[in-house]
Amino acid sequence: MDTKQALVVGAVAFATFAHAAGAKAQVEPTVQACKELSSLVAAWQNFETQDVNASLEEVREVAREVSAALDQAAGEARSSSPAAFAQLKETHSVVEAELAAVPEEATPEQIQDRIAIAKENERFAYQNLMGNIVCP
Repeated sequence: MDTKQALVVGAVAFATFAHAAGAKAQVEPTVQACKELSSLVAAWQNFETQDVNASLEEVREVAREVSAALDQAAGEARSSSPAAFAQLKETHSVVEAELAAVPEEATPEQIQDRIAIAKENERFAYQNLMGNIVCP
C-alpha cells in the first residue's frame, strides 16, 4: 500500500470512528429521555385504561399523576423533542381544565363526554411525543 492509499484508508477509518462516537453521543440523551419518560408512560397507560365508570375524583387523580410525570420528564425528554413535549403539556392542561369544570355530581358518562375531545387531542400529542423519542 502506498502513502496515498494509507492516507485514504486512515481517513476512512477516522471518519467511521468519529461517526460511531458521534452516534453514541446522540444515543445517550435518548436513553436519559427514556428514563425520564418511564413514569409518564406508566401514568399515561393508567389514564388511557381507566375504567369509564370511574368517579370524578378518580379521573382527576389519574390526571394529576400524568401532570406530575410530565413535570418529572421535563429535563432531557423536553430537550429531545421540545415542540412535541410542549404540545403534550398544553393538551394535558386542557384536559385538567375540563376536569376542573365538571360538576361534582356528574355521572361517569358525563365526565367522559366532557373530556372526550380534550383527551383525544392529548392522545395524539402523546403519540407524537413517543414517535419523536425512540427508546432503545
